[in-house]
Amino acid sequence: MTLGSHLYNYLGLNRKQETARETHVHRIRKDTALLHKLMNFIKSCRNPFTVSQQLVNLSSGKASSAATQQFLLSIREKGESMRKSFIQRCITDPAAFLQPIPRQRLMTFSCEGVKIKKKGTDNKIVQTRMERDLMGRLLAIAVDHKIDMNNVLSYPLTPIPLCFSHIDGQINTNPKASFLKCLEQHNVSSFNPCHIDVKIVDGFFLLHLLVDLPTTFGKIALHILTKLCGMNCKRVDIVFNDILTPSIKDIERDRRSGSDRDGVFTISGPNQIRPSDFLKALRSDNFKKQLVNFFASHFDNDCFSDVIGDKTVRMTVESKCFVFTATEGRVLKELDERLSSTHEEADSKMITHLASITGPANVANVEMLPDSTINCIEKFVCEMYGVKGVQSVNDCRLVLFMKVYKPKHKHPMASVKGIDGSLLPLVKPCSLSKLNV
Repeated sequence: MTLGSHLYNYLGLNRKQETARETHVHRIRKDTALLHKLMNFIKSCRNPFTVSQQLVNLSSGKASSAATQQFLLSIREKGESMRKSFIQRCITDPAAFLQPIPRQRLMTFSCEGVKIKKKGTDNKIVQTRMERDLMGRLLAIAVDHKIDMNNVLSYPLTPIPLCFSHIDGQINTNPKASFLKCLEQHNVSSFNPCHIDVKIVDGFFLLHLLVDLPTTFGKIALHILTKLCGMNCKRVDIVFNDILTPSIKDIERDRRSGSDRDGVFTISGPNQIRPSDFLKALRSDNFKKQLVNFFASHFDNDCFSDVIGDKTVRMTVESKCFVFTATEGRVLKELDERLSSTHEEADSKMITHLASITGPANVANVEMLPDSTINCIEKFVCEMYGVKGVQSVNDCRLVLFMKVYKPKHKHPMASVKGIDGSLLPLVKPCSLSKLNV
């Protein structure tokens, strides 16, 4: 006897179990009501064991499709027919007994289940090869419509080239410092010039470096312009990225900003208070667009004539480039058509600005790659992919494609196999857009 039971007995709180309790009138009424309620519920449910031509999954209660129902209801007849066919084949040819039995396609309830993406231990979706369907359909369409595959493969197969991303969809990235380390291994040295004529500054990079910014946007513009004009050169170019969408940088921007990227922001004037977390606000595409446009309009203010002085400030706004100079206490704003660029990256725009410089530095020879250099690069790419005797990247793509898809039978779809599209080189238009500036 436990301590609790002993205490109840000592206080006289325990009652002996009444064997006739179940025969009380109120208890019988309650049990009868529960029984009828249970019986009515069972009758309202579907009985899966009744004779019916409609099959229902016992675990999910989902009715089967017409194809699955026909397969399951005729499975005994099909099995018997296959058994007789196997026996007859073995009687006719005794060697057929040792041959493998052809696999039959099953259509069961499990085939109608919800498909779930399986993830690995690193929380990434396990590699799924979808290129078989893509390439197979591509080949089938080319055969039906009499299209040359060499012409088809001269165009990108996806919105973003597959060589730019991993198989799970993540973009290939590499720290910029890796390129510098590679140059250092080849003994590429640099030195500080004795005299500086022009400085080209990445605008958003500069904004991320600034600390203790003023509280209003007008004072921020004055702070930035003062820093630019305080540099030891006559000309300063501040270059900003062009925020476009869709863009190859969307994935990386989404990873950094999360849900803050599409936030709406408006800069109404120079006296407006800036966000308390300025670096977080720079993750918003709309905020960056508003900020650059505000700088371009606010720099055109005569009160900045003393700040600019004898300097020349160039600033990119989307695809345009504006020039700010000061003359007789006034600030002049002009559009420089030569430096208008549709490039998205600030790095590419900076090369365009570099090519516009003339003078003792003699850097104006930065120009588009000549055709001979492009052809040499194409030949090198073909050799890098192990394709000999080919000098065009489009022809290289065709050779790599035919290694897998070359028909060995009369039917061109008989030898379709899986292929990883990321193993193909870039098409020529994409390559030119990366090589030229």
